[in-house]
Amino acid sequence: MRQLEWSQRLRLRRRNVLVGASQLPVGQTLWQAAVKGGAQALGRPTGAIGAGMRADLIVLDGNDPVLAGQPLERILDAAIFGPCRRPVRDVMSGGRWIVREGRHPHEEEVLRRFRAALARIDADGSAA
Repeated sequence: MRQLEWSQRLRLRRRNVLVGASQLPVGQTLWQAAVKGGAQALGRPTGAIGAGMRADLIVLDGNDPVLAGQPLERILDAAIFGPCRRPVRDVMSGGRWIVREGRHPHEEEVLRRFRAALARIDADGSAA
């Protein structure tokens, strides 16, 4: 979302290009569009907490210095455009927690496999 907004800023040479007519903060506008488009692309009922809706949620890390003290209407702007390294603390998908306290349960295994794949690519590239 950040890169999309920034690329349009460069192209049009102005700020808040994608804010639209809603007058909502640009971060909130981008987030709502991404969620709506993603749900539409997946054909999943999302966008509200209620019966028949998927429980897909994120929890932002209120302890991140960039997010701490932000007014609610600007929190997404800070998370998207601010210098946060990891603004998301928890992720729930389909009612199941996938990430808790910034950690995925398979994070170490995924990292090990990623490093092994990079080593294989490097070994194949140096043999050529």
